[in-house]
Amino acid sequence: MMEARPIVVDQNNVILGGNMRFKAAKEAGLQEVDVYVASWDEAKNSEFIIKDNVGFGEWDWDMLANEWDAVDLQDWGLDVWSPAKEEGDEITEDTYNFGEQWFLSVELDDEKQTQEWYQKLMDAGLKVKIVQ
Repeated sequence: MMEARPIVVDQNNVILGGNMRFKAAKEAGLQEVDVYVASWDEAKNSEFIIKDNVGFGEWDWDMLANEWDAVDLQDWGLDVWSPAKEEGDEITEDTYNFGEQWFLSVELDDEKQTQEWYQKLMDAGLKVKIVQ
């Protein structure tokens, strides 16, 4: 299975994608795993980190808010925060206008099937998010 989703590292061996796979491999006692060494620039590294975790990642929202560009995060498929609304502010259709977007909702039987379809859609170049 690891050959299908290798651990992705930068040229300094910092993991960009696959932290949980790496942890699971260590806990399983694996001595060798497939690794892809990316030679991307910092912007591409950042984009990959977010896209790789959109469906499954846990986020440090404070860090994202302070160190990342909200527009980039949104473009990469992460649901980002909206500006705080003052009490009494009217919420209109334009309050959360992110441009024209289309969504597809699919009901799947279990987590395994969900992960399989998630990967197929990501491989097809779509922005995918798992919602339970």
